[in-house]
Amino acid sequence: MNILSIDLDFLTENLSKKENDFEIIEPLKFNIINNLIKNKNKNIVFLKTHGEIVNYIKEPVYIYNFDHHHDVFYENEIKNEIKKCILMNEKISNDFLESCWVYYLYKKELLKEYYCFLNNNSSLHKDILKYGFKFFFNYYNQYNPYKLNLYNINFDKIFIIESPDYTDKEKIKKTLKLIGLEENCFETNRNTY
Repeated sequence: MNILSIDLDFLTENLSKKENDFEIIEPLKFNIINNLIKNKNKNIVFLKTHGEIVNYIKEPVYIYNFDHHHDVFYENEIKNEIKKCILMNEKISNDFLESCWVYYLYKKELLKEYYCFLNNNSSLHKDILKYGFKFFFNYYNQYNPYKLNLYNINFDKIFIIESPDYTDKEKIKKTLKLIGLEENCFETNRNTY
């Protein structure tokens, strides 16, 4: 199963406030996302936070994630807590998983491959690299979507993540418009688990 995940903070990070509107810093990023989701509305699931995605993945998947944050984990304590919860078969809240959902899926053996497309100013610690995940910075230079044939992948599900804690509402509204989605899509199509 192929999953496309788009955290809007990936795109909102590329908007700069100019008087009454926003300047688009890297328009190609918006164009690529628009082309990846165009005419695929029936496959789109709208989520508030990335932690919610784990509720939809029940079998090993390939994930292609466009995100400003890698979402593997940011502190070793988080890794230990996830391991403990999995061992004890305890439920983990979606809020807790918001920044470590990738590691959770990895430990649950639900990730075949993880491809993460980051912004130039995203951070990535070297400890994250040992898991074999693939990270791409400057993907429009270093990485071109045609190299992995992203446009030819049949995505079984497309997740659009609002991430309101990481960006303001005006940037979210502008981003949704730029990628061809309705401004109120999260209110009218919110998927809750």
